[in-house]
Amino acid sequence: MAHENQSSDGRSGVVVRGLHTNSFDGHNAKITYDNVKGEPGVKLLSTPSEITGKLSPRGVVPTATVPSEERSYWNPVGGWAWAAKAVEKLYEQIIPLGGKLYSNAELASLIIENGDVKGVRTVDGREWKADKIVVCTGSWTAANPALRGLLPEGLITATGQTIAAVQLDEEEMEKYKDIPVSFNFDGSGFYSFPVGCFFEL
Repeated sequence: MAHENQSSDGRSGVVVRGLHTNSFDGHNAKITYDNVKGEPGVKLLSTPSEITGKLSPRGVVPTATVPSEERSYWNPVGGWAWAAKAVEKLYEQIIPLGGKLYSNAELASLIIENGDVKGVRTVDGREWKADKIVVCTGSWTAANPALRGLLPEGLITATGQTIAAVQLDEEEMEKYKDIPVSFNFDGSGFYSFPVGCFFEL
């Protein structure tokens, strides 16, 4: 049975903090809120008790004091994505439709005709063309030589984060199982993953 902070399909949800700041990060928080505020279940959190209520939905997880001026929002379907599992699910859809997967196909350039992207060329000279081209090169998209000059300067910036994983025992798992992803646009850059997200890697 799903708890208040967890949807029936296991999504953890996310609390995005920092709407109250006038910093660059706070501006980005406001943009993300504007993008999702019309979605079902998204809720503006305007008081410390509303914020801590989402960070600790059963009231058993200690939370830091939330400043009275803080504004955040709750998105029940946002948060963390298990990328490897998502790709596996995509494969499960592609292969029965006759799709083929090619490994070791490093992108060299896009094939552009009359101003439109019509395909990709790999380092070994192979070319693939299609009606629709989706370029998903991950965190280093902005640094990919094949895409140089095609993206506005500063649109995407690759960053690195320090991540710590803590092994929980069964009692701790029970205590923390319902906490959402927490992402802080308050200048700290702190964020947290849902409990158990590293267990099956």
